[in-house]
Amino acid sequence: MTTDIADRRFIIGIDLGTTNCAVSYVDLLGKESAAKRIRIFKIPQMTGPGEVNRLPVLPSFLYIPGEFDISKEAIVELWEGAESNFAGAFARDHGARVPARLISSAKSWLCHGNVDRRARILPWGADKEVPKISPVMATAAYLKHIRMAWNKSWGPDESLHLENQLIVLTVPASFDEVARELTLEAAKLGGLNNVILLEEPLAAFYSWLMRHEKDWKEFVQTGELILVCDVGGGTTDFTLIILREAEGSPRFERIAVGDHLILGGDNIDLALARRVETGLTGPRRSMSTDRWKALCHQCRQAKESILDGSSETFKVTLVGEGSRLIAGTLSAELGQDEVAETVLEGFFPIVEADSAHKTAGRKGITEFGLPYEQEPAITRHLGWFLEQHRDDIFQTLQRQSSAPDLILYNGGSLRPK
Repeated sequence: MTTDIADRRFIIGIDLGTTNCAVSYVDLLGKESAAKRIRIFKIPQMTGPGEVNRLPVLPSFLYIPGEFDISKEAIVELWEGAESNFAGAFARDHGARVPARLISSAKSWLCHGNVDRRARILPWGADKEVPKISPVMATAAYLKHIRMAWNKSWGPDESLHLENQLIVLTVPASFDEVARELTLEAAKLGGLNNVILLEEPLAAFYSWLMRHEKDWKEFVQTGELILVCDVGGGTTDFTLIILREAEGSPRFERIAVGDHLILGGDNIDLALARRVETGLTGPRRSMSTDRWKALCHQCRQAKESILDGSSETFKVTLVGEGSRLIAGTLSAELGQDEVAETVLEGFFPIVEADSAHKTAGRKGITEFGLPYEQEPAITRHLGWFLEQHRDDIFQTLQRQSSAPDLILYNGGSLRPK
């Protein structure tokens, strides 16, 4: 293995997301500026039965095939010795129909301190015949897929292999030390031993600075307060950064990090599923765990399809179970207005600046075994965060107001249409 940084060809950045993983890289032999040399590695993966394509992200879903739920011909061996479990777009899409064998939100499980994250507990709630794996193992599976896909793409020269490059792996700023250690453990299981962890809000800020390497002073002035608001598929992160003079030169300094919030795109999917559940047509019966999972996955598909402009409506259909396969089928339709109302009023409502303080000791809603935040309004959490760090802001900037001067938005849930 290459150990000297001077001998490494690439710097690799891996965004290990709750919903999607992405890989970017810089070829150190390139002659352009660093910003212009950044490339996205399109990740080979199954996108349908017997179908392989390269996509800019690897969906963070892992499917565990059984004997009858998927044909052997549908699974492509992407590289020699590939395991039967597979990750990516086809895992996500096929798993929406067979949710008992689908693992998702592994990143949220890594920071769930009330369970043994090395224990084989996923897929959560699956029957005994489904082989289970741990959250650490699931995370390792995504990283191994990325490593094997990269290595196959660059050929047999080991000096170009992913494990022999400088690798930066992003994690939420609010991850505690245990979650960070488990992330490194997962990386090692995935074949990546030399990994540097970088907090996601700082990574987003560094990216902005690189894009504005020559003109950042036109946007940020000394003494200003910068808020990085990072809302992803499963976590919400707030970070405060200031710019001040130090030893005669401007220096950026982080002064506050928010609490870890298991709140993001997954919660929007759950809210949409609750909304659809009340309007389903057909016979009304209590919904099984598998049907509820299938409904949540379809609501995610509806959200993504409608918000990216691919469609104005989305029909959600749940087939019946057992002997009521046809008669028990339920269906409902989600439209643009319903999705927008759920997202904006439920998660990004306009709230008063002096909104009531966060109530201590409130327990989050547990869904699929994960303790989601009880309060879904991200804007309210943001207000609480700024109020909580009012003293930090005063001590560093000598001002009473906690309102930020500049806001940097990041994360898949804040991606503009």
